Amino acid sequence: MAIAEFIKSVAPKNQEWLRLASLLSLSGLFATSALIIDANMVAPIGPETLAGLGLASTLYAMFMALLFGFGSAAQIALSRLAGASDKQKFSQNLAVVLAAGLLVAVAIVPLARFNIEFLINWLATTSGVGFAARDYLQVLVFAIPISFACFVLTSGLSVRKRVGEELRGFAIEVPINICLNAILIYGLFGAPALGIVGAAYATIVAVSCRLIYLLWCTRQDRLLVSIKELGPKGVVE
Repeated sequence: MAIAEFIKSVAPKNQEWLRLASLLSLSGLFATSALIIDANMVAPIGPETLAGLGLASTLYAMFMALLFGFGSAAQIALSRLAGASDKQKFSQNLAVVLAAGLLVAVAIVPLARFNIEFLINWLATTSGVGFAARDYLQVLVFAIPISFACFVLTSGLSVRKRVGEELRGFAIEVPINICLNAILIYGLFGAPALGIVGAAYATIVAVSCRLIYLLWCTRQDRLLVSIKELGPKGVVE
C-alpha cells in the first residue's frame, strides 16, 4: 500500500521529467541537423566533395570546442538562477556570459581562417577533398559566433523549461536550410550554382534566422539588458 502511494505521488513528477528529457533529446538531435542537411545535399556532387565536407565539419567542431568552457559555464550559472525570483540577476548573467563568449568566438574566426590551409593540407587525402574542405570551411567559420549565441540563448530557455521555443527555432532553421541548400548548391531559380560553398552560405543564413527568433523570445521575456544596465553586479556568481 505504501509503495503504491509513493509511486502515485512521484508519477506526475516523473512524467514531467520524461517529457522534458524527450524534448531536450529532440532539440539535441536538431542541433546536428545543419551539417547532416549539408552532407545530404552535396553528396550528389561527388565523393570527394562529400569527404571534404566531412573533414571541414570535423575541423569546425574542433574550433567550436574552444568555446565549450563558456557554454558549460553558461549552463551552470543560468541553471542556478533559473528557479530564483530575481529575474534581473538571471538576465545580467545571461548577458555577461553571452558577451564574454562572443568576444572569444569573434577572436576564433581569424585564428581558424589562418590555420585552415595548414590543417587541410595536413589531413586531406586528395587535392579534391582538400579544395572542397577549404572552400566550405573558409565560409562556415563565420558561423562560429552565431552558433555560440544560439547555444547560450537556447541554454537560457532550457533551464527555464522552455524547450518548446527551442524546437520552434529549429522549425524555422531546418526548412530554410534545406531550401537555400538546394537553391545555392545547384543554382535553382536563376541563382548562381555555388556547390559546396553554397551549402556553407545556406547554413549561416538558416542559423542566423534561428538566432533572430531566439533573440526575439529572450527579448519578450525582458531578459536582454543593455551594457549600461549590467553595472558592477553583472557578473556570474
